Amino acid sequence: SDFQWDFLKEEDQLVDQTIPTVLLVHDGYLHRDFVGAVHRTNGLDLMCWDEIVGEYKKDMGVWRHIPKMGVNRLLKYKKIVFSVNALKLLQNAIGIEAEVGRWNYYAELNRIRQDDEKKDAFPKQKQQIF
Repeated sequence: SDFQWDFLKEEDQLVDQTIPTVLLVHDGYLHRDFVGAVHRTNGLDLMCWDEIVGEYKKDMGVWRHIPKMGVNRLLKYKKIVFSVNALKLLQNAIGIEAEVGRWNYYAELNRIRQDDEKKDAFPKQKQQIF
């Protein structure tokens, strides 16, 4: 009976911790009132879209993608809500259509450069004036 159970009696010092189950992904532009309302609501997390994508860094002359957030960290949420602008920005950053568009753009630039560097098979003769 020497053990005291006083720590169970102090309910006013307990903090109600709610594990976030909903992730709201935004485009980086939020109104102050909205941010305040989200922080007052239990179970919501806010995240900017570029935190999911990560960043590109040059490593020994090669650009490498370094993701900031893996799939395992996203799986802890029951629901993930994207704003329309955040979804568009994600599609432009990591979407297949955007990647194909970038490859086609750089291929066209490469073709233009090669055409400019190509030697003419039948060069024009300069006319000599006598």
